[in-house]
Amino acid sequence: MGSSNESLTRGSVILTSTRLVVVLVAYLLNVFLARQLGPEQYGLLGVVVTVLMWLELVVAEGLPLYIARTGGFSGGEGRAISRRYLVAQIVLSLAMAALLFALAPLLARLFEAPESLLLFRFASLDIPLFGIYSLFSAVLLGAQLFGPYGFSEVAYSFAKLGATLTFTLVLGLAALGAVLGSISASAMGILAAGLLVAWGYARHRIAQRDEPQELDQAAVAGQALAGSVISVTFVLLYALLTAMGLWVLRAMDPGGDAGLYRAASLIALVPIEISAGLAVPLYAAYSNAFRREDAARCTHYITQSARLLLVAGVLWVALIAPTADSLMELVFSRTYAQGGTLLAILVVGLTIGMFGDALAPLLLVRGKGKQLIGAVAALLVMLVGLSAVLIPRFGALGAGVASGGVLAAGGVAVLVYLRSEIASGFLGRAARVLLAGAVVALLAWLAPITATPALLGWYIALAALYAALLWVLRVVTADDLSSLYEGIRR
Repeated sequence: MGSSNESLTRGSVILTSTRLVVVLVAYLLNVFLARQLGPEQYGLLGVVVTVLMWLELVVAEGLPLYIARTGGFSGGEGRAISRRYLVAQIVLSLAMAALLFALAPLLARLFEAPESLLLFRFASLDIPLFGIYSLFSAVLLGAQLFGPYGFSEVAYSFAKLGATLTFTLVLGLAALGAVLGSISASAMGILAAGLLVAWGYARHRIAQRDEPQELDQAAVAGQALAGSVISVTFVLLYALLTAMGLWVLRAMDPGGDAGLYRAASLIALVPIEISAGLAVPLYAAYSNAFRREDAARCTHYITQSARLLLVAGVLWVALIAPTADSLMELVFSRTYAQGGTLLAILVVGLTIGMFGDALAPLLLVRGKGKQLIGAVAALLVMLVGLSAVLIPRFGALGAGVASGGVLAAGGVAVLVYLRSEIASGFLGRAARVLLAGAVVALLAWLAPITATPALLGWYIALAALYAALLWVLRVVTADDLSSLYEGIRR
């Protein structure tokens, strides 16, 4: 199994690589849908999809989270998945599906979109399938079979891409085709993950440990997680925090601005989506170190993670914010070019918020779950209030300022709270990272960049310059690269 440090390094690399592929495929799909549907229909689809995703978090982050903690290697004893867990997941998934089906008329009226009734009701069919897929995937994750887990995630993504293209292009089903694509992907995910779980069980490598003594151990681990209910509540509230801007915008201004906001937010959310590959193994490694009262290891994990997030986040802002107009036009077509300013606002806010997304779950390990939930709930209230004030005056820009500002505030708050566990040299290194980012941002702003494929070449060149500056400023050293290589090799 290796040490926790090795697990963090190897798991981070594998899961982050998986996230890169999954995010890339998802963005290719969304670029197609944005161009195919146009801003108004794409905005409506975005609302349906985010409502569906929020409900699916209940089935993805509840029981599967527990399964991931208690699964493992057991020499072939026990079952890969306990029958009672499978039944519980199916019952919960059906309940969430019934809830969405029943609420569909209310949601259609709330968003002033009668045509969304059919979309919401078809979307409800995806929840039970996605729930079973999440359960199978959690078994692989609990056994630390990161490769098979990554394969199932990638298979799900490509199935969604292929099915959606078939339903929309071949059958001409537009937004409904995208919803049917999600349903088809969940079915494919069940097949892929289920076969991998069967393979792991047949090889006597994985089994769910649900004997009484193991449940006692799981209860101890559950204290570090501050309980599944608290963790799921946090996930649901945080998901609301990222989706609420779009929902309020669509409800208050049912026109095409919701489509612009959805397109811009997809680009701005890239750092948060990719950082999920770091958050999962970081959470597990930090939890183990905290239970062992290994303060030095806890500091190491948080400091290294914050450094990685800072380096990646500064580069992202430096590249995207100065070129936002051109990027929106290149990716989504000229119709979306007016969303450039909105994208720049969201990129800055959500990149700072990325620190909260990746590091806030560590507060659950520290037993601060209730305080964390209270803080996120307060941010959510603040976001709704700001949106209600700003959207009538500024439209999508108002929603961007509200969402970006609130998420940035959350990221800063988490860093401030964890400051005692961040190594003292972090601030000096952060200043040098910001200097390198400022140079790159200035050059990106001055460069003759247009909405052509050459924009990608500029990004590569500026990223290379950024890497060189980090080396010259000794933000990244030979020791850092050697340590990373050793962690991966083991």
